[in-house]
Amino acid sequence: ASDVYKRQIEYIDPIWEKIPTECKSMLNRMFVRDPQLRISASDALKEPWINKYVSESKVVDADLRMSLHNLRNFRTQMLLQKAVLSYIASQILPKAQENKIRQVFDIFDSDKDGLLCKKELYGVLN
Repeated sequence: ASDVYKRQIEYIDPIWEKIPTECKSMLNRMFVRDPQLRISASDALKEPWINKYVSESKVVDADLRMSLHNLRNFRTQMLLQKAVLSYIASQILPKAQENKIRQVFDIFDSDKDGLLCKKELYGVLN
């Protein structure tokens, strides 16, 4: 996993030949490891090549509304899936096994918010 942090981005796949140099340059600035040096989202949106693309784009409001609608539906579906899987798991596991899993989860969940973030997983694994 630490190799990922040391590697440079390489655009070797043939698909990258069609991507503008300005885009690849912005991607490089987005993937800078140091947050202080990384381009912000608002600055990325001000990039000239993005503004050119947006001004030339034929996207209409109906397309944007449909995309937003699809994103909301996806989120709702994911929440429903999570709830159903939680219910199924609670009905299948014997109580003793559920308690053991809960104890392990609580060890990982250092801030006790009921969610596991990458930092918490790294903290337990290291």
